[in-house]
Amino acid sequence: MEQTKWKRTMMAIEALATALDPIHQGGETTGTTLSELRREKVIVNGSVEYLPVISANSLAHHLRENCVFWVLDQIGFEHFGKEGERAFNLLFRGGGRATKIGSETYIDLHSEHELRSLFPTISLFGGTIGNRMEKGRVRVENVIPVCVEMAHRLPDWLQEEASRLSIADMLDELSFTATDPRENSDYRDLLDPAIVEAYRRDQEERLKKDEGGAEMKIRHTVECFASGSKFYVGFILRYANPVEVGVFLGGLSYFASAPLLGGKTNRGFGRVRFEPRQYELVGFTRVEGPLAVETMQIAHEHLVENAERIKQFIQDGVL
Repeated sequence: MEQTKWKRTMMAIEALATALDPIHQGGETTGTTLSELRREKVIVNGSVEYLPVISANSLAHHLRENCVFWVLDQIGFEHFGKEGERAFNLLFRGGGRATKIGSETYIDLHSEHELRSLFPTISLFGGTIGNRMEKGRVRVENVIPVCVEMAHRLPDWLQEEASRLSIADMLDELSFTATDPRENSDYRDLLDPAIVEAYRRDQEERLKKDEGGAEMKIRHTVECFASGSKFYVGFILRYANPVEVGVFLGGLSYFASAPLLGGKTNRGFGRVRFEPRQYELVGFTRVEGPLAVETMQIAHEHLVENAERIKQFIQDGVL
């Protein structure tokens, strides 16, 4: 595909994510012994309900991160030095405060265009470039459970799937117990005998007073989506050029190689199977088509061609 023939369009990438592990994202009411799912207020058939949803912000962070890693891999960049700290913050988090007009880092329209070209992840996800707060071209949707209550937020191709389950069918609670390590004989050689003796006396006193928790066990419960639950994932790219589309698909390929949703991913939560599909938005219709994977090669060639300039911008602290 020649870049000159590329037509900027509104592109939608949607996916069905199927949970291989339980899925959890903590909400505002999470306590010390119960971690509830994050919830949103939803009107369902005229009634107000608070239903669990995985936030778009959580997914957007994963996508930005994977897109940045994909770009850095294409140009062979390995290390951010001291001068590159601001660039690191901008690329992975979107930056911080804007600077004043006339400052050393002031960015005019020409410079902005150049930076967006050299750093497509900024163009895709937005960020603070000098004096400008740039809006990204990617809109990330909330991750929506495929169920009856959420059918109005799901595309046509998921309506039949949504009719099969209620949100209550998808939810589960998993409990874990942590035992005080002073009870484990494997650790006794690591502890001073006085510590072990004090612990023994404390347990005896608790038993005499009939206090609960004499064995010092802590029970923690996590509300989660059960393994096998299905979710709708959606992104919209607004008039992105082929380099930006290629970078996005490159990052998406990194994400899809080991996709995770929600939190507690280092504790046996979060793995999903990710099945994407792509549409071109034409008027009020969506025309399905294959993922534009040829744009990944266009993006790769663009980044390799400009690799030294990109590295220099980072090393000089221009961003």
